[in-house]
Amino acid sequence: MLSYIIPIFDPTVEKWSAQARFLRWLTFLWLSLGLITLFSASYPVALAETGNGWYYMIRPKAFGSGSGYKGSM
Repeated sequence: MLSYIIPIFDPTVEKWSAQARFLRWLTFLWLSLGLITLFSASYPVALAETGNGWYYMIRPKAFGSGSGYKGSM
């Protein structure tokens, strides 16, 4: 069950080809770097605008995962 929630603990990876394992780790690396970049860019903006640097990281949890857009229907 843990392998479905956290894909880094997938036991079947050992059976994959070397290229597939390399691509998997590159994906995790780029995802991590992207999240770090997103946080480092949004923290000073949120700190200047709201006084709380974690505002944009906490806000999606406080208001739900959606953007609040209802659509045109």
